[in-house]
Amino acid sequence: MWSFYAALPDQRWPADKRIARKDFGPSELGRQLYDLTDYDSEHVRTMARKWQRMHTGRRVDLVTRGLTVDPDAPLPERVTALRHWLHHGGGTSPHHLRRKAIVVIDPVEARGRCLWPDYLDV
Repeated sequence: MWSFYAALPDQRWPADKRIARKDFGPSELGRQLYDLTDYDSEHVRTMARKWQRMHTGRRVDLVTRGLTVDPDAPLPERVTALRHWLHHGGGTSPHHLRRKAIVVIDPVEARGRCLWPDYLDV
């Protein structure tokens, strides 16, 4: 799950912790299992074994990114900032996210709206 926030100039939030992994808990889909043959790195296989022991259900990655937008900007301006990051942001994250749907969870008044690939009048 990705959380986007208005970045303050010259400040990082939350301090250098940009990814957290949480247990979604018991799921009707069962426990998340990992096929260790999918991973080339022994380090990643070790992490997958650890996650498999730790979680009772599905692992959820929580990721945060700051966007260049005023914190009080109306939702359409925040959507524009997100779309700009998706098109022009550095690293591999924007590239991978462009291949997925982005659906609003919060703010509540826009919950369930698809922001990417289609911006549906939020």
